[in-house]
Order: sequence, then C-alpha cells, then structure tokens
Amino acid sequence: MNMRNEIRRLPEETELEIGISSGDVVVGTLGHRSHRQKDIMGTAVMVAASIGHHRGIAITSQVYEKIKDDYELNVGKVIVRTLTNL
Repeated sequence: MNMRNEIRRLPEETELEIGISSGDVVVGTLGHRSHRQKDIMGTAVMVAASIGHHRGIAITSQVYEKIKDDYELNVGKVIVRTLTNL
C-alpha cells in the first residue's frame, strides 16, 4: 500500500485522527507465552498519541521540517505544545 496515495483518497472532512512524531522507540514482544503481543514504547509514541486527538493528521514540528520540501502540506490551525503541556 502506498501511504501517500491512501492519504490523498481521504475525504476532505474526515473523522480520522492520526498523530505522527519521530524519535527513538523501543519495540518488543510482551506478555506470557500464551498471550503475547507486540508493543512500541517511547516518548515519540506518547507524543504521537497526544497530538493525534484532533480530527485529521497532526505532525510534530520535527516531522514538518523533515518532510516540508517533499510533500504539499495544508497547514491549518497550529497548536504549539511541549512535553510538559501535552
């Protein structure tokens, strides 16, 4: 699946909530052998989950700086948050 094409297919008004962050994470399998599940943990995951509680796609300023020259971005309302006020 090409993520860029899938995002373009979303209706203009969507109830989808996506948060995108970047940074170091820990990926692993947790749980008893009868009930194992994969999980991802780290500050980047927490930030993505926190900013994703708005309709549409939310990205951090770090992600914006990395992709702004490669993607056409429709920057709407800008909310500045730090780790202390997520």
